Amino acid sequence: MLVRGGAQLVHACELNQHSISALQWGAKANNVAERLIIHKGDNTLTMPKLEGIADRCHLGLLPSSQSVWKLAIACLKEKGGTLHIHMNVEEEKIEQWIDSTISLLQQYSEQLKRNYNLEVKHLEKVKWFSPRVRHVVLDVEFTRCE
Repeated sequence: MLVRGGAQLVHACELNQHSISALQWGAKANNVAERLIIHKGDNTLTMPKLEGIADRCHLGLLPSSQSVWKLAIACLKEKGGTLHIHMNVEEEKIEQWIDSTISLLQQYSEQLKRNYNLEVKHLEKVKWFSPRVRHVVLDVEFTRCE
């Protein structure tokens, strides 16, 4: 994101020390370390400190990041942003999962008193996770209602 994605600043919430070391190494090797802030620890504890600052949140915890979706919405700027939600989903249930995910995200948005419109921007079928189960990434854009 810092090298090729045009991000000016990245906040990374990470629990795994090996991943933290790899993030630090990669940032230093690519001369972007000064634009990476790593929040070490459980993201259910680190994300609340990042409320209202994000243009986008990558939620890559597998098999599900659902436990932090509401926290991720709270991290988005008031004007909105994008969530990139990774999930392992049975192939034949992907459309149903998208619908239920959007419904749940809308509920969370309302609970947070955020007046957002939600739009599915893209679904990427990344790879097969196991027979009949896909690793997918759902990109959902949140825009402020006027």
